[in-house]
Amino acid sequence: MLSSLGWGRRLGEGYVGHHGSPSHVTSVPDRDRADQRDRRMGIRTRFAEVLIRQQSYQSFFRRGRGDYFQGVLFLAELSTPFICLGKVLIQFHQQQTLLHKLNGAAVIFVFFCCRVLLFPYLYYTYSRYSSVPLYLVPLEVPWPCNLGAGLLMGLQVYWFILICRGALRLLLHPATP
Repeated sequence: MLSSLGWGRRLGEGYVGHHGSPSHVTSVPDRDRADQRDRRMGIRTRFAEVLIRQQSYQSFFRRGRGDYFQGVLFLAELSTPFICLGKVLIQFHQQQTLLHKLNGAAVIFVFFCCRVLLFPYLYYTYSRYSSVPLYLVPLEVPWPCNLGAGLLMGLQVYWFILICRGALRLLLHPATP
């Protein structure tokens, strides 16, 4: 009864397998491994989708232009492993370890360089490429590009401020174990 409600897994009873019959009851560790395998497959599928579908659509609509800018935008993802490591350390209650503090410093540095400074850098490289003064680049670039860059830049600054507030809170008010 409990396994049919989805509670059997938490209570250690095992639960009905993929085929839906009681003869395919699996143990909790086996199901957890299957869940992890499913999650990894989902991550791989999403990654492949982004690389194949997104890139082919964008290449079609861009008609081969802007590959450099597209590649530079992928630099924003360099901060993701550090952010994820920080979340894992928090889940394991490791906020007071040296690893968490070093990771926090790395998050701030990498996030600032690869996300906050990304759009000013793109405008700077465009000004050098097109021989236009930097202050005239927003007038040269199509308005949807400026709008998208402004919105994304605003979000990056907002998240950077939140990250810095969290770091200050940890430094000024350390939790006692």
